[in-house]
Amino acid sequence: MEFRQKVQDVIINYKRTHNVSRSEMARRLGVPYSSLQDWENGKTMMSAEAFLRLLELTEAPVEQFQPESEATPIPA
Repeated sequence: MEFRQKVQDVIINYKRTHNVSRSEMARRLGVPYSSLQDWENGKTMMSAEAFLRLLELTEAPVEQFQPESEATPIPA
């Protein structure tokens, strides 16, 4: 799964589990509604600062966003 899809999943899951609207989540993240809408729809990428705020708000582990190809340990 690519990074954008993972971001979309985190946004959608947070809205569902916390029963908040897109506008409320945007307010909590400190971003415009349209930015959150674009991230949720996979139209644009968020800044590193916005990504960190998303992690903080949703308490999603950063490891969740690691590409699967890099998740395989290298043998010693």
